[in-house]
Amino acid sequence: MRRYRKVSKISPKRVFKNEEGFVLVATLFILVIITLMGIFAITNSNTELAVVRNEQQLTLEFYNAETGLIDSMENSNLWMTSPFLAAGTGASTTVNSTLTHPDGTPIATIEVRCIASTALDTPLSPDADNLPLQSHVAPPPSGSGYGMKHFEIRRYGLTSTSTNGRTVVQGGVWKIFNKY
Repeated sequence: MRRYRKVSKISPKRVFKNEEGFVLVATLFILVIITLMGIFAITNSNTELAVVRNEQQLTLEFYNAETGLIDSMENSNLWMTSPFLAAGTGASTTVNSTLTHPDGTPIATIEVRCIASTALDTPLSPDADNLPLQSHVAPPPSGSGYGMKHFEIRRYGLTSTSTNGRTVVQGGVWKIFNKY
């Protein structure tokens, strides 16, 4: 004799009251949420590390360009040579910093030009050519200890560019000369 089981109808009420398998679904749901949070945290951490690395590199480049500028101001014999001075108001030159990276490359390239009251004929880089227009030769500043009768100043613009060219620092110097 065969026995047949009575199959009950699955009603919506029975499905909602049945808790079999609920823990599995809830666990999978929580696991997916935690996994997504972990992926987000790792991505965010990698992005922040890249930002810090870039900021550190840009700061180092700025310091290198600034150091090259200060080096060229202190060691004016690098660029203030007899041919440079003989060229007069239109003089410009490019020199490398005496300070170098561990691999021997200079930390900066320095472009020097006379500051003049008109645009100059010998172009350098756009940054070095963008200097304020003013008189190249002028009387010494008051209080400098140099008299206007026997001395004059000459103005020069220095543009220091980091090795990879992404950072530019400019400065101006004036030098005292005897009047000829």
